[in-house]
Amino acid sequence: VTGSEAMFADLCYFSVRSVQLTFAFLVLPCLLLGYLGQAAYLMEHHADAGEAFFTSVPSGVFWPTFLIANVAALIASRTMTTATFSCIKQSTALGCFPRLKIIHTSRKFMGQIYIPVINWFLLAVSLVFVCTISSMDEIGNAY
Repeated sequence: VTGSEAMFADLCYFSVRSVQLTFAFLVLPCLLLGYLGQAAYLMEHHADAGEAFFTSVPSGVFWPTFLIANVAALIASRTMTTATFSCIKQSTALGCFPRLKIIHTSRKFMGQIYIPVINWFLLAVSLVFVCTISSMDEIGNAY
């Protein structure tokens, strides 16, 4: 539920109605509560503006919040990989990209694919990207 489901709705992974309901009743309220909470915290603690997310979390729920934030980052990275595979597959089908070996990972669900060459390419680009950046702040800004 990271916002990329709208793109996947165009690829027939989710219905438009499910994306609308998820956004209206889950994503929007969570975002509003999170941002309003951070804004209220920052009104009282101006010095913590650089790390508002984790410093605004009460100490009793820090580790569960930290775990959920990391799981969300993992889901987002998987979503980026899946989106890349889908875009490459569509580009190949339209003749805009060279032919690659595309493996369909499920007979039951259409659209679940794996492209080994693209997977290795994403790994190499990610490693070069992370190794060339000198600080965590730059990685956060790039993300």
